[in-house]
Amino acid sequence: MAGRNACIPCLQTTDYIADNENEFGRKLAIYGIMNMEQGLDYDKLLIKTDPVVRTIAIELELFHGGDQIDIAVVKASDMTKPMNRKRVEQMVHDFEHMIFGIGPKATQVWIREYQKYANITGAYLQNDHESWVEGVYHWSRLFAFYKLWAQDFVWENENDPENLTMKSFRFRIGLSALHSPSDLVLESHALRAIAAKYPEMDIYTYEYSRMIADQLNIILPNTLLNDSIAIIVLVIIALLFIPNPICIFWILIAIITMDIGVIGFLALWNVKLDPISMITMIMAIGFSIEYCAHITYAFVSNPNDVTPVDRCGEAMEKLACPRQFNY
Repeated sequence: MAGRNACIPCLQTTDYIADNENEFGRKLAIYGIMNMEQGLDYDKLLIKTDPVVRTIAIELELFHGGDQIDIAVVKASDMTKPMNRKRVEQMVHDFEHMIFGIGPKATQVWIREYQKYANITGAYLQNDHESWVEGVYHWSRLFAFYKLWAQDFVWENENDPENLTMKSFRFRIGLSALHSPSDLVLESHALRAIAAKYPEMDIYTYEYSRMIADQLNIILPNTLLNDSIAIIVLVIIALLFIPNPICIFWILIAIITMDIGVIGFLALWNVKLDPISMITMIMAIGFSIEYCAHITYAFVSNPNDVTPVDRCGEAMEKLACPRQFNY
């Protein structure tokens, strides 16, 4: 009876300190979840004694992360119209002033360089095919500019100057202060939001680290989906063995609250949401079912005709200690 005497008092008395500790723990866990960060730190993939870990730390401390974004305009507008040129310039302005953007000093766009070249050479640009189609075509193929600009255009009817058409073009912008994978996710969202503002141009953006951002972008919905599926499956299995809706309801509440506690304190321990921690969070559901489902099953399946308090005491006596110490 020692086990029952050790467990039953907690069912019959109110512990003010314990109640306040539980309330504080719940609030602390919820706070941790609300402030949890996403992103995989590269040093987590290495052992602590690996010299690459120190190299990564020094690089993050001394050098600001940066990247160059290639932006392709698949459906080029008719550049002979001033309104279309202004629209293109506004689009470029939006990209170079986005979050993490460096600004015009890191932008390589042909329309500005072409206008500078025309001003230097004294050419007068008119709103016609000769100035904004044939002129751009021949300018991009000048020996001095060939390697820099010629590969940034896609032309149609190159052998027919009168019907020559600019089909597509690309330009580049520079970014800085990309310190973490989470920054890549924010930057990718910004790029796609700006591209969506100009649907008539059919804009595509590309960067070398885009795959990392896209993988991090699906971690949160995949984690929620996998956790939800695991909880639903466990509830269905529990319902098969414990055909009592009230007990199943409290099992569900216990699973959710324990999962919130595990995730919340992981966040407070500076554990980010990444593919590694996602596995831990899903396994936490199995940890929570160990307590509530087994004790609930022992409570419901007790064959003795006793009061609910005694039934709960016998369930705790048989299972609380083994569950606590994993006997």
